[in-house]
Amino acid sequence: MEKISIKQAAKWLLDNDDFLILTHKRPDGDTVGSAGALARALRKLGKRSFLYENSEITDKYMPFAQGFFAEEGFEQKKIISVDIASLSQFPLGGEKYRESVDLCIDHHMSNSGFAERICLYDTASCGEIVFDIIMELAGSMDKDTADCIYTAVSTDTGCFAYANTTANTFRVAGQAVELGADLPRLNKILFRTKTKRRADFDGYAYSNMRYYYDGRMGVNIITMDLRKEMGLTEDDLDDVASIPTGIEGVVAGITIKEQPDGCKISVRTVGDVNANNICAAFGGGGHRQAAGCFIEGSVNEAEEKLIEAVGKELR
Repeated sequence: MEKISIKQAAKWLLDNDDFLILTHKRPDGDTVGSAGALARALRKLGKRSFLYENSEITDKYMPFAQGFFAEEGFEQKKIISVDIASLSQFPLGGEKYRESVDLCIDHHMSNSGFAERICLYDTASCGEIVFDIIMELAGSMDKDTADCIYTAVSTDTGCFAYANTTANTFRVAGQAVELGADLPRLNKILFRTKTKRRADFDGYAYSNMRYYYDGRMGVNIITMDLRKEMGLTEDDLDDVASIPTGIEGVVAGITIKEQPDGCKISVRTVGDVNANNICAAFGGGGHRQAAGCFIEGSVNEAEEKLIEAVGKELR
């Protein structure tokens, strides 16, 4: 793996063509927004650029990808991944590209180094890196591309409320707005609109939160039966991981989502508590205050393991 700079990444993109861009499993606003922005910018430069058709993109984020999925018969020459930190995060059906990624653009310092070359910076969002690459490539961007960038940057920082937010995050978001990103519309869609199902779930989550270590650890469990009973979609569950740390005194917030083969874990922390350390114990990773992993077994088994792991971090 060769680590390259933003300028080197831009040059590589100019020197090549016929790109297929991959987003990660259970895609969020950062991976979809970053991929959509890059695809649009490359097309503006006359490049053939498509997104891999990730079947898990939700209705909320689909507008940023729609119309850019690879057309039938397209044969990519170069593969790019955005916001993918490890082989386990490749999208459903996209596992065949695990050994073929030519350029990885990522902001997770725990990146496993699966690509031939990587453009890696410790930023709050992948969108910040993609923005700088596009500006190096073209010097500007159109409104739709700016919308994608704002979506990427704002969603990965909880609308700039998370501790990962930096001055650079505001710089990129501000420039995206100057370039046409529709701030009121995007904020309404992304942060200020809840389905009735989500409103009902929020009430359930706060009422059924489990606390440990004198209230410093909060656990939110979402079973498959609960999802079915409440009719919850992936859009309804967007950013549920932030709920536990919104409660006074909670410095380690754990969200356990039951899956058919185990449990998907999201960890959010406050202050000196390191989420990456907690998830690393289970083969996962991410950032200091936002990380994830997968634990085999039931939700109760996963909870027991996490209580022990968080206890080690809280000491």
